[in-house]
Amino acid sequence: MVTKYQTQNIMQCILCMIFIVMMTHSAFAADPVVKLPPMPSKSEMEVYEESEELFAKLLLNYYQIASTLEAQLKNWDIKPTVNVPTPTLDELTSQESKTIKKYFTIGFKLQLQIESLSEEQVHAHLTDIQKRLINERKRNAELGISKYELELASKNTEVYKNRLNEVLTMSDSLKLANDSITYQYYMLKYSSGDAYSRAIINSSSPTLMLSNQACLLAFNTDVLQTDVSFGAKAELNLNSIAEYDKYFDLWFAYLMPQVKSIHNNTTASITRDWNSNIYSFGLNLNLPEVIELKPVKAGIKLGVGHYWGSGTSPNVSLPEIDYKGQLMNVELNFSRFTTLSPMSLYFNFGVLFPSREMIYADPVQVQNILKNNITTFALGLRFTIL
Repeated sequence: MVTKYQTQNIMQCILCMIFIVMMTHSAFAADPVVKLPPMPSKSEMEVYEESEELFAKLLLNYYQIASTLEAQLKNWDIKPTVNVPTPTLDELTSQESKTIKKYFTIGFKLQLQIESLSEEQVHAHLTDIQKRLINERKRNAELGISKYELELASKNTEVYKNRLNEVLTMSDSLKLANDSITYQYYMLKYSSGDAYSRAIINSSSPTLMLSNQACLLAFNTDVLQTDVSFGAKAELNLNSIAEYDKYFDLWFAYLMPQVKSIHNNTTASITRDWNSNIYSFGLNLNLPEVIELKPVKAGIKLGVGHYWGSGTSPNVSLPEIDYKGQLMNVELNFSRFTTLSPMSLYFNFGVLFPSREMIYADPVQVQNILKNNITTFALGLRFTIL
């Protein structure tokens, strides 16, 4: 571990090296006081990366050279192109080649800056620098270097012991963190369904729901029959418009019932198929979660709306049937919201009130059921997609 006192010793060593080397320059030239050695080869770097002590010495060597070149420029009152940062403990122990390359690059840039200087740029500072170097030479450079190396060697055992204790402490803390995360995971897993449901119900953004349904129409007359038909429905909850809008849904539905008109003759009953398309839209009063049946929740929707449509007999040129009127429905839905299945199952009972006569213009026997009400029974599956 590099202490503050050891860092000061490093800086003393660097200054001493500046003094010693610069005193050997009897003739002035814009040359670096120290030369940057080349980067180790790939094989040499592998050796340094395997030894923490060798790696630290190599890193400190490049740091020392870069700091010397930086000090040389500052003593000439020339701003260095790059600053030399003090190696951190993580860098000294990282044993990564990119850290060595970082300090080599810094030293190389400073060396190029010095070599590109003209003699006139630094000549005025030569006398002052020589005097400062003579004074600084009297300091205890060798003592500082020796003391630093001795302290570094004596601290090795203590450093490794402290690192071992740190690893053990970290292992215990990681185990506790893992237990905590595991607990939170299972808590979130069991509560995610309720949280998702509440988020949809309490959302301030519009919610879009789509559903598919199987439906059976009852015309309350013996002259018409229907098979189970299929349809689709889209519902939009405008949560953001007003405080109570989460209780209202706007909806649009499509149904394609297959109707058969029946007429009898003396020998048998004859039927004719009518392909119908019925569209509707309206408003639902939404009462969510009025009944709780764990693990599902039940809700009720009360709706009113308007419908229209038409029907034709395939392959026969006959007048179309017109559907038009108002409707009301009651729905009971069951939901179990999870992050993977935001859906609900619903049962719907509705009544269509025609506003015009419905005439099935069979050429053999016209069936006019007037404004006979139509009862609907539907089973559907709703998906929340937004």
